Amino acid sequence: MLYCAICFGDRDQAHAYRAQKSKHLSYWRRHHALQLAGPFYDEDHQTKIGCLIVIRAANREAAEEIFHHDPLYQSGVFSSCEIHPWGVVTEMLHDPTPEGAGASQR
Repeated sequence: MLYCAICFGDRDQAHAYRAQKSKHLSYWRRHHALQLAGPFYDEDHQTKIGCLIVIRAANREAAEEIFHHDPLYQSGVFSSCEIHPWGVVTEMLHDPTPEGAGASQR
């Protein structure tokens, strides 16, 4: 299985397309490939300018197939879309054990 990071940019007036948001969220809740997701913001920390979705798929073509069924993608809300293989670096994640806590303070 391959992790893929999908980065989108919003079109101008993307808020007009956000009526599809509930369908978008429902689609990804049902889709077990979803690993991580969230919006990108402009410098004002208020205006959404795109988003990142990380999924697991058999290969890049499978990732594209999954993504192309997203209702927001189908509505035309995104001005750009890039799909990249993504590596997970678990060694850098916080370890809640006492041994991990000591190691992270060094």
